[in-house]
Amino acid sequence: FRLPACTWQTSLSRASATTNSTNNKSSEKKTPPLPPQEQQQQQQQQQQNNALVEFVFDVVAIGTLALCVGAVVDRVCSGSWVLPAWRFFQFNVVHGGDAYYGSHPVHWYFSEAFFAMLATLAPVFCVGVAAARSRLLAALMLWVAGVYSFSAHKEYRFVLPLLPLAMCYCGLGLAAL
Repeated sequence: FRLPACTWQTSLSRASATTNSTNNKSSEKKTPPLPPQEQQQQQQQQQQNNALVEFVFDVVAIGTLALCVGAVVDRVCSGSWVLPAWRFFQFNVVHGGDAYYGSHPVHWYFSEAFFAMLATLAPVFCVGVAAARSRLLAALMLWVAGVYSFSAHKEYRFVLPLLPLAMCYCGLGLAAL
């Protein structure tokens, strides 16, 4: 989704630029052109900035649309305006209702769940984390498991989405061996 450029704004800016350049030619000093390498770097930086702005705009637009559609569907299905995520948070975190379904110690994800998911690849995973240039994914995995550790009710399925990230480090570990 892209907004079309306003033609009158473009023509006004061109007209003002040509007027300013003809009026100020005598007072302006001409700057020497940049070397081609620096011009290319500036163009790449501008393209990256434009891509980031487009990405943020797309995320905000799609996120807003998804939230609005979800709110309407929830309204139609339940007969009143509800926020399911808020109710989930209230039941599990505020009221402690998650303990009703069973509980494990705080360290369970770190001491049992990861090793059960990785099975025999756990040593290769550790080698991969040690050999990696960036440990950003490992930090993300630790953060997610840490956040989930605050809940009394723990299951493998809650951290199963971390398995593909762990496999990235397993691949690095196998390559390093």
